[in-house]
Amino acid sequence: MLTTTSFKNRLFYLGLIALFVLFAVYWLIYKEPSSINNLERRAFALNYSAFENGIRLANYQFIVRAANERSNTNKSIKINRLMFNNNGFPVANEDASSYRQSPSTVQDCRAIWQRVLGPLQPELSISAKESRYWVDITVDNICVYRNGRIDDQQIEYDAVKGLVSIVTINN
Repeated sequence: MLTTTSFKNRLFYLGLIALFVLFAVYWLIYKEPSSINNLERRAFALNYSAFENGIRLANYQFIVRAANERSNTNKSIKINRLMFNNNGFPVANEDASSYRQSPSTVQDCRAIWQRVLGPLQPELSISAKESRYWVDITVDNICVYRNGRIDDQQIEYDAVKGLVSIVTINN
């Protein structure tokens, strides 16, 4: 049975621990912004790894499906609501009007990101002002995924080669 004194002592120590935790969080967030930047970079690297592995998985799914449908070589293969190119890499949403070898619009790049990463992907917009993560497409039809808080890195996806890479940008 707890006495009143021991109960007050436990509350006191619990209060001290809570105060210490609040102080530590305050210090990490407001006094040490580099720690937030490090966490943001780690999250970006994890999203890169997940996207790269998702593209590989989609390619393996394409290979298995293509082996089962050898007779339908003229027909484009669609998996997980994505259209694939001849090399077996995602290029567009399944409702794209024409068959192609690489993404041609920002919407194609956005659909690839959403379908490959599934429901746990960070929110992605087509404008840098709308969201933390945003997407663009180069003149070479390479999808570029950026985090607005990280100015010197981006994820690039080349559907022709199936290459996903982190590129460092020199500002």
